[in-house]
Amino acid sequence: MTGLRQYQRTSPNRPLAGHRSADGRGRRNLFRLLGWNVVMIIGIAGCTIQIPSADSLFSVGTPFVLSGTTTLSGGCLVWIGDNGITYYLYQDAKMENELFDRVVTPGVTSRLKLVTRTDLTAACHNGPFVEVLDVLEIVE
Repeated sequence: MTGLRQYQRTSPNRPLAGHRSADGRGRRNLFRLLGWNVVMIIGIAGCTIQIPSADSLFSVGTPFVLSGTTTLSGGCLVWIGDNGITYYLYQDAKMENELFDRVVTPGVTSRLKLVTRTDLTAACHNGPFVEVLDVLEIVE
């Protein structure tokens, strides 16, 4: 028996004794595994996955331009638009701090490019929340 095993190990055309491919089960399992991988790849390729950009996760609506004045209301800084609506302003991540600080100084009138946000809250204000995208004009 030991001579037979040695012969099978050294022969390039015969598999090792007791090896799975000796009876074809190893190849069948390999083809099954490859088949499932192909099916999964085709399934994934057929699906369209849309990942929203960071901008679309938070900003809602279309940007609009409005003039208004910053005032203090109940201890909170609010911005009263020329349309008579009171807004609570949030700073866009790309906007410089100094520029935003000038806009939210009480008594300052400004013309701003805004976008409505629904994901923001504030303890002292219950009105529409807007993000300041751009400062078009400041009148101090």
